[in-house]
Amino acid sequence: MTKILTVQQPWAWLIMHGGKNVENRSWRPAGGYRGELVIHAGKTIDDAGVESAEADMRIELPNPMPRGVILGSVDLVDVVQDSDSEWAESGQWHWLLGTNLTILDKPMPWIGKLSLREFTETWRMILEDHASHDVFL
Repeated sequence: MTKILTVQQPWAWLIMHGGKNVENRSWRPAGGYRGELVIHAGKTIDDAGVESAEADMRIELPNPMPRGVILGSVDLVDVVQDSDSEWAESGQWHWLLGTNLTILDKPMPWIGKLSLREFTETWRMILEDHASHDVFL
């Protein structure tokens, strides 16, 4: 069963478009979940994250940032605490994200919730209808 995760901006956009290969969380997925992870851009923006991406990493972010929408999906390949990725934060669980991305042509509105949730097959078909292309980084 595919899962969906709400991620603050700019981190959701950076997962889908900026090469962010680790999602930092204080918790591990229940049941050791690995597999497709649908990325929902939450309505909250991490202002410090925007500043860091633009100033420190010199990444041009969209303005306005898409919020309250599904951006696409990526594979969750492992969860560790010792990733050497530049995106990994100390003291967090590092959700290692694969390079096979499905990016939507037009982000799909969605109401987010806390935690990792099931993404039903009905929504899977809708997501596939909105997918623009698969990207392999």
